[in-house]
Amino acid sequence: MAMEEGSPVPFSMSPVDYLNAFCPGRPTDTDRLKILRTRRPEFLKAATPALKSLAVERPDLNDWKLKEHPDKKFENLYGDVVREKQATWECLGKQINDVLPGGRNRPTMKNPLNPNADIPA
Repeated sequence: MAMEEGSPVPFSMSPVDYLNAFCPGRPTDTDRLKILRTRRPEFLKAATPALKSLAVERPDLNDWKLKEHPDKKFENLYGDVVREKQATWECLGKQINDVLPGGRNRPTMKNPLNPNADIPA
């Protein structure tokens, strides 16, 4: 069936559906996520020995802290960069502590008997 020239063609498919119709073997975004999730344990198993030589694992924060001390020569040459990064991390650390339960800045409740006393929530 041919369409007349100049008449609009109704197109209700999304771009992703359109590509999948023409390329059925093409991996989707969900396939990519599944692959990344399955490869993560393998990567961590292979990377852990190298990481242990450079950093200390902190399971409570689910991250690693570098063993190496800051480079004093770099700090002397690029002090403005160091100060900017420290300010950024202080701001981010405060935001993270505000969000995490049990952080330094956890919300408090007012004591009905003594309104001036803060009770950790």
